Amino acid sequence: MGLVDRIVKIVRAPHINFGQTYYVPSSEPEFFTKRQCKIVMSDGKQVGYLGIVHAEVLRKFGIPDPCTFVEIDIEALL
Repeated sequence: MGLVDRIVKIVRAPHINFGQTYYVPSSEPEFFTKRQCKIVMSDGKQVGYLGIVHAEVLRKFGIPDPCTFVEIDIEALL
């Protein structure tokens, strides 16, 4: 979340409006429940998501350690 917070802080511009809260709970199966969220702008447009990757997904890809995944559409912020 710190990385996303930093990106949002850096790209703040007149045409970009994130509002006070830009994390919205989500329910994607590849992440642990209640350990994930969508990143949205104040107009409701989703520009990314982040979450702690579920153990089953890690096993299928042979990843031995827990990890967090972040995806953000930087182009949408330009």
